[in-house]
Amino acid sequence: METKIKINIVKKVSEAKTFVDFFIANTTPVYISYGELQCKRAKSPTEWSDNLYKVLLSEFKSAIKSTKYSLIKVELGSEIIAMALINFDKDYAILEDGIVKQEYRSKGVGKEMLNYVEAYLKKKGIKKIFLESGIFNMKAHNFFEVNGYKVVSKVFYKKL
Repeated sequence: METKIKINIVKKVSEAKTFVDFFIANTTPVYISYGELQCKRAKSPTEWSDNLYKVLLSEFKSAIKSTKYSLIKVELGSEIIAMALINFDKDYAILEDGIVKQEYRSKGVGKEMLNYVEAYLKKKGIKKIFLESGIFNMKAHNFFEVNGYKVVSKVFYKKL
């Protein structure tokens, strides 16, 4: 890349809407995993909630204000090209979201963001990081496995 990317923690609640828009523009139902079903982002494993915008806005605003979450933005110039949402507690963290804008995928942006997230968590004393990914999100699965992440479980779902 010609210009160096900048990675920072989002501190202003007023920026939450920007990340909701980014999330919606850069994900498809393939992204849906049990986390999206649990927090009402999705109404089924293949369909986003009709209230996705509202749910994400509330989540992201809360995350920015919280001491247990960090919303991370990756910029190239003034353009947001990736984001991550991490949840941490005691000695572990959960990478809730990791999204790279389509045209920047497979160009090192995700790797650089992941390196930043891991270094940031190590400074906080975090010793383990977990994440979950939609069952059909094979490119993401490959990316995480290449970067040292191991599959430790399968999650099952049944609508009652």
